Amino acid sequence: MVGRVLLVTLQQALRSVALSLLPITTITLIGWSLAGSQTGNTSDPLRASVWFWLAAHLIPFQLKLAPAFISTFFNYLPIAALIIPFISLRGSYQRAAIELNNERAARSFLTLWYAVIVTLAAYALQSETVKPVVFLAPIYAGALALLACVNWKATNFNKIKFFGFLLLIYFGGIFLLIGISLTLHFSLLKSLILIIEPGWIGGLLFVLLQIIYLPNIVVSLISYFFGIGFSIGSNSIISPLVFKLHGLPAIPILAALPNRKIEFALLGAIPLIFFAILNLVRMVRSTGEIRTKLKNIWSSFWLYIPIALWLGYQSSGTLISKSISPIGAPIWALVSILLGVQLFVTIFFYLLPLGVKRLVTR
Repeated sequence: MVGRVLLVTLQQALRSVALSLLPITTITLIGWSLAGSQTGNTSDPLRASVWFWLAAHLIPFQLKLAPAFISTFFNYLPIAALIIPFISLRGSYQRAAIELNNERAARSFLTLWYAVIVTLAAYALQSETVKPVVFLAPIYAGALALLACVNWKATNFNKIKFFGFLLLIYFGGIFLLIGISLTLHFSLLKSLILIIEPGWIGGLLFVLLQIIYLPNIVVSLISYFFGIGFSIGSNSIISPLVFKLHGLPAIPILAALPNRKIEFALLGAIPLIFFAILNLVRMVRSTGEIRTKLKNIWSSFWLYIPIALWLGYQSSGTLISKSISPIGAPIWALVSILLGVQLFVTIFFYLLPLGVKRLVTR
């Protein structure tokens, strides 16, 4: 019985690796073939495709870049890239659970096998200039596999599903603002693209890269709307009240950034506060007793904290060169924003009116 569980979960772990690695390898080989090579050796793009695959798990890298070969840390990775391994893992887990008729065993051993495979890949494909951080590989891969195997329809997640849906609407509004800003700054966008000169295929791949970095930028813009701001390089700050930027890297999506102080941008925080009020109203109306309502509100805070910490950490860091480090919002920004908004809404829109009502009743 145990041997069958190990075999089935190993097969599904390998299947999920193949399904997520295959499109990345195909794109890498197409880009390599069109760019040309003096040696014609396909080992370089194949190894690079595995690096890209590891980066899709948000595993950071230690780099030594020419010409000075100065060691630098690369952990500003696209959050949206997680979709690729997540979908493949989700399908593999469902297959393993059906075949074994045991969800717990499928979840546990699939997570174990997947973490082992990713760790071995990170260890085996190190080079003198590019080194994945091996000890973080099992943590990131195991956590992703475990999340892919979770039953998201369980009642325990109902407390954050509604607010998560509202956050997606808020993110969509920010995406729209980014598109409008790129249109208004089209001349700067064109200049940044001409600097890179990626060509037609390279341009399509570069557009894809900009798209998967959008969630990172959205998190920074949330910090921007609440006045905390974000940075692109040391001693830089971009916020509605303070603008200090020394230079802009040749990344076309950054053409959407503001180029001066814009005080009225603080109004962008209002929709998130409104959504928090809607979420509070839903929790208050869901149960009858006041004690149960407060318990649900308090427990939701503890669910927001790890999510906000993870988003804050992954949306900031070092982007290849130390000259544009740090990039993104401060790690604590998103945590303070989400919890601060929830506390403000809970106190002023529930606890305070409830206290006044009781005083009037007495």
